[in-house]
Amino acid sequence: MTDQEIKTGITSLTALVFMVVGTTGVLLYFHLIETHIKALHEILGLFFVGVALLHLYSHWKPMQRHMRNKQFLLYSVLIGIVSIFFIASPESGENPKKRSLSLCWMHPWRFLCLS
Repeated sequence: MTDQEIKTGITSLTALVFMVVGTTGVLLYFHLIETHIKALHEILGLFFVGVALLHLYSHWKPMQRHMRNKQFLLYSVLIGIVSIFFIASPESGENPKKRSLSLCWMHPWRFLCLS
């Protein structure tokens, strides 16, 4: 196998596992089908982390170019802030998902929440 074939295989595997994990995540979020989806989502989610790391390793030089982009930095900061908001929110009180969505709609930069 050539280096390019390996990279193509890793990219394809990453995309396929992402599609399954993303789909099962949406199904779980909206409580549509929960029978065995949760276990599939969790197992493939762990597998996805490994595959994503392989993808990152095999495409390191192009990824470095992306990481130098100002948009990448902006999105990293925004995702970090949202993650901290969810992690640090108290377990009792208003639902953090509902709170973040309502703030998103009221905020003048709401286009960032939709893109």
